[in-house]
Amino acid sequence: MPNSRVTSAAIVGKQIVLDVDVDGFADGECVEVSGCATQAYEAQGDGGFATFSQTQKIKNPKTGKPAKLKVRAKFTKDFKDDQDITFVVRVAKVWITVLSQGTSGEPSQGASSPGPLASPAKNGRRPWNSLEGVGGPDDYSSAQGSDGQTAASAPSVPSAG
Repeated sequence: MPNSRVTSAAIVGKQIVLDVDVDGFADGECVEVSGCATQAYEAQGDGGFATFSQTQKIKNPKTGKPAKLKVRAKFTKDFKDDQDITFVVRVAKVWITVLSQGTSGEPSQGASSPGPLASPAKNGRRPWNSLEGVGGPDDYSSAQGSDGQTAASAPSVPSAG
């Protein structure tokens, strides 16, 4: 099981910037890094708070060494210099599911393209329930989903930096 940990943090402007060590993923693999930084555990409601969720590519992990990721999060409450910060970090492989709009409430596979959007989506109308594909956006993802679906194509992942 992959292990991840925050190795340092700094306040830069209105952001907290974390350095995260990640292992268990291959070079070029896309991962989601999500979690929070808080001082609320020290004194309820007192201290800083920030949440984050970013998609990043693993870059050149050396054999036996963790990959280094930099995560930036805007905080909603200012952090205090004299308090410890607690970090909760999850790093997971990115999987994508593509759904197109169906014509009924029942899921169907292989439906035709929905065409151009003429109006905003309305409550209870044309649900997105036609499975088009499941997969990951990188070379290490399976070309088949768990039910044999073709992998979904995805845009490239923006670099975090």
